[in-house]
Amino acid sequence: MTHNIGTVERYARLAAGIAAAYAATRTTGWKRSALSSMAFSGIGTGLTGYCPINEAIGRHPESIDEQGERDTELRRQMAMASALGTKPSSYAPMPAVTRQNDSFGGA
Repeated sequence: MTHNIGTVERYARLAAGIAAAYAATRTTGWKRSALSSMAFSGIGTGLTGYCPINEAIGRHPESIDEQGERDTELRRQMAMASALGTKPSSYAPMPAVTRQNDSFGGA
């Protein structure tokens, strides 16, 4: 079985599962059943590192790590632009709307 949950998410799921298990011991009825199933799911996915829902939507640790690298690179570029006193190209002003480029066909 492959892992499709990152380390931080595993710890968060374990913590949430343990909290739900504790809350389930403090209540009765349908609330206990709901909290018990949440606890089972959280602890189970936290311990195994595998989530079938993540698998179904195609979420894998590689894509999670790649996203983190992209975010880090973007933050580095923004910090460099700020330090140099320039604006990134994504902050370039938008062109003025004229009759020729109006996508809504203004009058």
